[in-house]
Amino acid sequence: MRRGTTTTHRITPGVNLSNAKVYLTYVQGTKTVLERTSGDVGFTVGEEEITNVISQAESFLFAANTTVKAQLRWVDSSGVAGSSNIFNFNVEDVLKPGEISYGTQYTISISGESGVKVGSTITLSATTTPAEEVVDWSSSDDSIATVTSGGVVEGIAEGSVVITATMHNHQTITATKEITITLQA
Repeated sequence: MRRGTTTTHRITPGVNLSNAKVYLTYVQGTKTVLERTSGDVGFTVGEEEITNVISQAESFLFAANTTVKAQLRWVDSSGVAGSSNIFNFNVEDVLKPGEISYGTQYTISISGESGVKVGSTITLSATTTPAEEVVDWSSSDDSIATVTSGGVVEGIAEGSVVITATMHNHQTITATKEITITLQA
């Protein structure tokens, strides 16, 4: 589930709930964040599947980068109560490229040389917004060039690689730079 988006959850409790009074509760920590009952807008009870739509506005009720626990409870037409297993949903506070931000805008870019010789190193820099973001580095092919957690690229063999810088806490925010590795003269 991503904050700032409309999300649909489909939960299959394994019992026919078409004639039951159904409650769906979302909890973060010890706090009930959202509760739906049969008949609420966006909440439908099928024979063996529950569908719940969380609106864009409601998605901001959930704390970012946490897990939400959801559980179904019901009382069937004969008065027998039951409950489902607990379902876990991760809540992300991530923007994809080009999305409008309702809060912090996350960006990342890479600067530095685009070539290195076999056996030598160059240092790439990542600039992030906000500035305090931790960056994870990776190489598309470690047999051609490796990159350290500090952005130091070492040429291993002749060829080209793509170096990727990723925001540690926002894994969909990335930047790439192609690096060409040449033989020593």
